[in-house]
Amino acid sequence: MDFPYKIPAAAVLGPALLAFAHGRAVDINDLIANTLGSLLGYAAQRAATTRAALERVSSPAHTVG
Repeated sequence: MDFPYKIPAAAVLGPALLAFAHGRAVDINDLIANTLGSLLGYAAQRAATTRAALERVSSPAHTVG
């Protein structure tokens, strides 16, 4: 079940590795910003899917008549 954690790790480390590959420097602030962005994106995605699931469950059942 470790697959969901590989995507944010790639999102954090990917830009840093690309910067190193092109001869640019990476500051700790870049890594912190990438990490926070990944966490915020993950939280937003979880909130959206949880809300959608709750709306499906709490909506009144449609009757066929």
